[in-house]
Amino acid sequence: MVAAVSLLPHGERRLIDRYQLVGEIASGGMASVYLARLAGVGGFQRFVAIKRLHPHLANDERFIQMFMDEARLAASIHHKNVVPILEIGGNNDGYYLVMEYIEGATVGKMMSRAAATKQALPRPVLLRIVMDVLSGLEAAHQLTGDDGEPLGVVHRDVSPANILVGLDGCTRLTDFGIARAASRLANTREGALKGKLSYMAPEQTQGDDYDSRADIFSVGVVLWEMLAGRRLFRAKSEAATLKRLLQQPIPRLRDKLDISPALDTICATALERDPDKRFQTAAAMVQALEEAARASGDLDTIASERTVAKLMRQRFDADMSEQREALRSWLQATPTLLDRQRQPMPSWSSATGSGPVVVVDEAPPPSSRPPPLPTDTAAAAATGAATATTSTHTGVSLGVSVTPPSVAADVATSLRQPRRRRRQRQWMLAMLLLGVGVAAAVLLSSRATTPPTTHPQLAASNTSAQAAAAPVVSAAAATTTPTVNLATVPAAVATASAASGAVAASVPAPSSSAAASVTV
Repeated sequence: MVAAVSLLPHGERRLIDRYQLVGEIASGGMASVYLARLAGVGGFQRFVAIKRLHPHLANDERFIQMFMDEARLAASIHHKNVVPILEIGGNNDGYYLVMEYIEGATVGKMMSRAAATKQALPRPVLLRIVMDVLSGLEAAHQLTGDDGEPLGVVHRDVSPANILVGLDGCTRLTDFGIARAASRLANTREGALKGKLSYMAPEQTQGDDYDSRADIFSVGVVLWEMLAGRRLFRAKSEAATLKRLLQQPIPRLRDKLDISPALDTICATALERDPDKRFQTAAAMVQALEEAARASGDLDTIASERTVAKLMRQRFDADMSEQREALRSWLQATPTLLDRQRQPMPSWSSATGSGPVVVVDEAPPPSSRPPPLPTDTAAAAATGAATATTSTHTGVSLGVSVTPPSVAADVATSLRQPRRRRRQRQWMLAMLLLGVGVAAAVLLSSRATTPPTTHPQLAASNTSAQAAAAPVVSAAAATTTPTVNLATVPAAVATASAASGAVAASVPAPSSSAAASVTV
């Protein structure tokens, strides 16, 4: 938003989810606006403006629902003259909007500075500001849904405080989607009408149904005050302000200024109390201003963005430079989360074999999982390497913890366990294949003792099979529990398989330290 930021004390870190608060820009009855920083790897950082609703408003469910609905609509407006809404979020402290940070000043501040220094704002610059506001309103008023139907977006709070003029010379309208919820909240408090009453359209103050033409009336009030250099409807009390707005005649600019008749007519048309007599669209008012500028010659020309930027630098460059220097000093004294993660790891105590645990801010909740260690970092884990833990819940900052040596040793041991299990599975598979081979040899030996009943041509092969399996059968019959000498199994199996035409799996002979026999 604007650059007038009340910075937090040096070294103090406050977070709204992943955004680090830098300072407070403004605060009101409904919300507070903060300058915040979003930091990333490689030195990346981006400044944003966060408008956070006060926590007590979370108790009003209808207000929150209306606020979220309107904010979603406003987030879909994409125009250079509208401050974009980047994110809508919420946590235990309330709901918030993340908006683009505009370095510049509001129209209200520009008017106050002009009155204090007695340097009126140039009329071409004022006309450029008003035309940019109207262009942003036109984009919002013409917004349609997925079905192509108009969404009926109305700003409801066009005022000098919500018009931002950047150092780049571009004017942007902010706070779409908030005024309707704010007006509902105010109206529920003892029936009082709150808000910026002096900029409201008459039909808006009476609670009637109103449309985008109410924003046209508000722009007319802003244009009148910028040209005249004073307030139009504001009085000492709300009752007197309301009376001026609804009943008293609206003064014409031609009675107070040297102004072209066309520009005076445009301002009077925008301030018509009857909506049907006003400009029906923002685009129609822009067209009227352009035609009046062409007809008036040098009197009511419209400045370019470059001219507006030059004026902003002349009048606000000293303030901006001071603000940037203060911000730079604050950033150097307050590291980001990534800066804290890059701090050197503390040394371990050799006497006790254990070391301290370093925690930044709050520890992660028990449900959060630390990132897995890669397999090639077992040695680093054994020496107590630091692991970064990321908090996935809302409202708790990131932390950095140092793994003690005892825990690191357990981690290193657990990394070696998969290798052991792999060797165990390989050994079990070899034993299984060996058992299958032994069973096949015994089966062939038992068949060899039975006279052949098949084709005569197989007699010769059966005889050779019997001869090959004879040593195995003899060894099995020598004891009560038959055993098989593993040294003779491969040859017997191979001979029997060749004789019967089957292909048997070859099982390697075990080493001398392995078991000598297998009980069948």
